Amino acid sequence: MKRMLVSILSACALALALDLGVARAQTCPSPLPSCSTSSSTTLAEVSGTYVCTYVGVNNANTVSGAVAVAIFSGTSGAGGPGIGTGTANAANNNNGTGATFTDFSGPVPITYCVNTDGTGYIFPPGGLCPQAAVFDDAVSGVFQEGRLIDTTEGNAEAVVCNHQ
Repeated sequence: MKRMLVSILSACALALALDLGVARAQTCPSPLPSCSTSSSTTLAEVSGTYVCTYVGVNNANTVSGAVAVAIFSGTSGAGGPGIGTGTANAANNNNGTGATFTDFSGPVPITYCVNTDGTGYIFPPGGLCPQAAVFDDAVSGVFQEGRLIDTTEGNAEAVVCNHQ
């Protein structure tokens, strides 16, 4: 039960990070974090489809939850970061004004890097701050789970993604 709750909370964080339709002020780490030992081998360890659940609270005390599907290619573009797509994102929050539900949308391009120790970052588009990630539970050379937190100052977000 505890693992299921954590998984649900975590997947929502990635979903919110992939939601480009929400404008929000943010302060990202400076300089932006990066991977030091990312390679074609480590990128291949994060590949395929992951279903994610997110829960977060921003500095205005708005609680958000979301679900998303992220597809990681396991390869890099021109020798750089891994490439992927965030799709099928739906989100909701407790904002006191306006619509709170955002229906499924996508696709959204993302990039990522993975170090040899399973740590890494997911970089959403649109100037959103990266998500720090830890990938684990490898089966046949592919990580089965990712846990992420937002690096945006003033936000407390957690995401869990499970390989499908």
